Amino acid sequence: MPEFNIPLPYVLALIAWVIGAMVTFGIGFFTVWRLVMGKINDHANQIQIQIAEHAKESSRRSTELHNRINDVREKYVRRDDLAQHVHHLSSQFEELSRQISGVSERLDKVIIRSSEVGR
Repeated sequence: MPEFNIPLPYVLALIAWVIGAMVTFGIGFFTVWRLVMGKINDHANQIQIQIAEHAKESSRRSTELHNRINDVREKYVRRDDLAQHVHHLSSQFEELSRQISGVSERLDKVIIRSSEVGR
């Protein structure tokens, strides 16, 4: 085995330097780690905020859409109801017209007969 003749103060200085380098590297690594994790957390928080804003906007748009659908449904239902009522009234007017025509024909016959009787 080779024998090294290095004075003890140099060996202790080398060991202290290695320990110092390791501590410095550890602190540097920890600092970089914290910076990177901080950036990742900041981006994650921004993404969460954007997701919440998009969810709120989506909910608002969904509410607007449902309101528009309800308005259209009410208007078309009213139009359908109106069309049914108009059709019903139209058929009633036709029936009334037929009845008036019948009454008119009967009155004409009564008038003609009464004029014939009086002659």
